[in-house]
Amino acid sequence: MQYFPIMLDTNQLNILVVGGGSVAERKLTLLARTQANIDVISPAITPAIEQLVASKRIQWLAHHAAAGDITHHYQLIYLATDDSEVQQQLAAKAANLSILVNVVDTPALCSFITPAIVDRGRLQVAISTAGAAPVYARTIRSRLEQALPASLAPLLDFVAEQRGAVKQTFSNEDDRRRCWEHFFSLNGDRFDDHTPSLFQQALVAKTYVLPPLLLLDEQLVPQLLPIAAVPLLQQLEYLFHRAPVALELNELIRRDCHREALIEVSAALSRQRAGYRTMLIADSDTLALAAAQSPHCLTLIAGAVHGT
Repeated sequence: MQYFPIMLDTNQLNILVVGGGSVAERKLTLLARTQANIDVISPAITPAIEQLVASKRIQWLAHHAAAGDITHHYQLIYLATDDSEVQQQLAAKAANLSILVNVVDTPALCSFITPAIVDRGRLQVAISTAGAAPVYARTIRSRLEQALPASLAPLLDFVAEQRGAVKQTFSNEDDRRRCWEHFFSLNGDRFDDHTPSLFQQALVAKTYVLPPLLLLDEQLVPQLLPIAAVPLLQQLEYLFHRAPVALELNELIRRDCHREALIEVSAALSRQRAGYRTMLIADSDTLALAAAQSPHCLTLIAGAVHGT
């Protein structure tokens, strides 16, 4: 993983954009949606950038950029000029000062890249091909734009407002998580007049459906798992295994899932009965023993999920 995805808090962030043409305009239009303080350096700017300046959203420094403009005042710098020599000099200065810099269309000089973004208010999805195929990243973005409804923005604003109520009602973190899972299972991704009542319903619920125990044969190649298994793996809270878990499988499993060496099948069953989403990876005999003792289990096999 050459590029590590990370979300920056733009409050009190100082950003410099060097360039005043169409490329800089696209960067500034996006950055203007953040809370950052933004300066643009260029002897001339486009009409759209002029509008941002007139609205006092950004500050324009009307001169040619020089190495002296690159200072520790800035935490992020975008270089979007058509002068490659100047960009190399400014990028080198930024690197010497350990300032993150993005040089448009020159990945070799970049210490960070800006992904394609799907914006649904508090929900933001970043898509990157590590600079290899920005056109394809935009294609993926288009698909996600269609898949993620606009209702998610007000829904997540509502959820943020209710976090205090959930925290006050449930002292245990697991109970809070189950409350939210129950709410989203009732409400989905809509936001309408029914959403508040569905939240109250989830808030007062005392019991939840017993999650199935997931069973996976340790000999199964992860690439053969069905697509339907992915959301189940993403929700796991406990994983019990004997053999090392394949890297490809680990990538599909929830990152903060508790991973424990399997000693007794009863440990996995105990977690399931306590309401935790649990998976057991073992040999076929051990899985058969677990299936016989579990009140509800799902077996992941090549291309399918079988329930009992």
